[in-house]
Amino acid sequence: MTSPGSSSVDAEQKTAELVGTLWIILVASLSVHVLTLVAARWQFADLSWPQEPFHSSVEMAGAIVALGVAWMLVSLERLQSGTSYNTWIASALVGMGVLDGLHAMVHQGATFVWLHSLATVTGGLLFAMVWLPQDRKRQTQSWPWIVLCLSLTVGVGSILLGDYLPKMTEGSQFTPLAQQMNIGGGLLMFAAAVRMVLTYRKTGNQDDLLFCLHCTLFGAAAVMFQQSKLWDLPWWGWHFLRLVAYGVALWFVIKTDARTARALQRRAADQARVEALKENAEQLKQTNAKLRREQFLINSLVNTIPDAVFFKDRQGRILRANQAMARDAGFDHPDELIGKTDEQIWAGELHSETAVDEQKIMETGEAIVNKEEMPMRSGGPQRWVLVTKMPLYDEENQITGLFGVARDITEIKLQELERERQADALAKAKEALERSNADLQQFAYVASHDLQEPLRAVAGHCQLLEMALADNSDERVNKFLRHAVDGAKRMQQLINNLLDYSRVQSRGREMVAVDMHGVVDDAMKNLAVAIEEHDAVIQIDDLPRIKGDRGQLVQLFQNLIGNAIKFCGDDAPSLRIAAEREADRWRFSVRDNGIGLEAEYQDRIFVIFQRLHGRSQYPGTGLGLAIAKRIVERHGGRIWVQSEPGSGSTFFFTLLPA
Repeated sequence: MTSPGSSSVDAEQKTAELVGTLWIILVASLSVHVLTLVAARWQFADLSWPQEPFHSSVEMAGAIVALGVAWMLVSLERLQSGTSYNTWIASALVGMGVLDGLHAMVHQGATFVWLHSLATVTGGLLFAMVWLPQDRKRQTQSWPWIVLCLSLTVGVGSILLGDYLPKMTEGSQFTPLAQQMNIGGGLLMFAAAVRMVLTYRKTGNQDDLLFCLHCTLFGAAAVMFQQSKLWDLPWWGWHFLRLVAYGVALWFVIKTDARTARALQRRAADQARVEALKENAEQLKQTNAKLRREQFLINSLVNTIPDAVFFKDRQGRILRANQAMARDAGFDHPDELIGKTDEQIWAGELHSETAVDEQKIMETGEAIVNKEEMPMRSGGPQRWVLVTKMPLYDEENQITGLFGVARDITEIKLQELERERQADALAKAKEALERSNADLQQFAYVASHDLQEPLRAVAGHCQLLEMALADNSDERVNKFLRHAVDGAKRMQQLINNLLDYSRVQSRGREMVAVDMHGVVDDAMKNLAVAIEEHDAVIQIDDLPRIKGDRGQLVQLFQNLIGNAIKFCGDDAPSLRIAAEREADRWRFSVRDNGIGLEAEYQDRIFVIFQRLHGRSQYPGTGLGLAIAKRIVERHGGRIWVQSEPGSGSTFFFTLLPA
């Protein structure tokens, strides 16, 4: 049996010998033709040998060779052997073989030269098809049969309609049409030869090189056609080139036949070896099948387990791991972990802890069960796992390594930490809320008693003084008294509003189902005087039932409707109250035609004591919308406004359904 190296050397040597032989054939053939040209010009210019029987024999022999080679190429194409362009070469040979065969059957005349020239053009065109892309081989397999039918039809038609063919000769000279057809066909064959050389350099297929020479010789014969006359010496020279080209094609047949015989011999020898090995392979096959089944079960078990599974040797190096282990360690495939230690896989000091544990397992044989570890990749997220590790024993009951399973508990651990954090935050918030409520209750007590009592006294005495001086004609005194009374009243209203603001959370009632139509009606009754004075028009759409504190909701709508009436501008107030369902809550809207406000103030108006206009222009304490916001937030919603100056405002707020 020869080694692969010696076979490669033999193949290269045979290829070199083939290339040398082809060069010799090419040079010798072209030399003979050149000699005929030189001889015809200097010594045998008048020589003419009109031997039609001999000419017909040569052409018919070439035609038979062409058709035989074409049939072999078609057969090789089915076997995916032969040249790289079996179909196109076979088509070209069929066309040339049929037309050259008919050319051999006719006498000298227009049809005689026409059929030869047509064969050259047909062969050139079909040979040149090797430049087409080779990704549609199935569509081209029928081409040889199509060409056969067309060639027979055109050839027989040319013989029957010879009188209508174009003129191809003038005496012994060929017409320009005949010369152009042959030169064109020859150039196309040269192009095909170039393609086959390029293909040979890419594939190394010697058959491509043979047909490169075939096309070159045919191309040279076709191009040199114009240098000859009927039956002169150059005429027989390029016929010699065509005969050599057909000989190269015949060489291909012989070479392919020999190659096929060798392949059959090798196949027979291989078959004998295969039969000899089958008996031994059957037992091995059964044993391997059993091992594969067991291996498949083990692999399936290891790879389908969602937990990370790993095997280590006594030095802590990974021997095997499953896909879950590779995923957790940040690798694409488990094989990438083989040979690595924990220090190479995980960041931090985990490897020091695992080395101690694993050394203990090796020494004592005691397993570690459900130990919590934090294996983290470099730059990766924080992780927690529960690890179980057990010793591995060999046939002699010696510990050779360990087997481990790691279950990811990161989500559970994060939930525990989050619950602890929330519990801590809730405790702190509760403590802060209790302090805030105590402070607010203390403030409410002070505001309702300690502040209001002296303020009522001041207001009362000012009013008594105003009554006592009612007859006083001093306008300045009356003006000062009015200012004092007005300031005391404003101060009392401010304290009352502050008290209302502080009691939204501390004095709120239980949340119950509330009919919002009734809430809006009560708010409008409380504002009946203002509504009548300003001729306000209020449109109320269908409103739902929601869960809330009815008293606070009345105050919410009272503040929003009162706010719309107050800032109505020059036109009579026009309001629309509506509600729309949004997912799990209701969105209410209160739209007016008032003066509106700029976008930059749309958040500021809900802040306590924030006013956008002077008290002389629009009275108030600046607490109405702050109280509205506090009420909405207590009910689990939010409030906002959309407005443009001069185009009115729309206040939106959300509440939970009943």
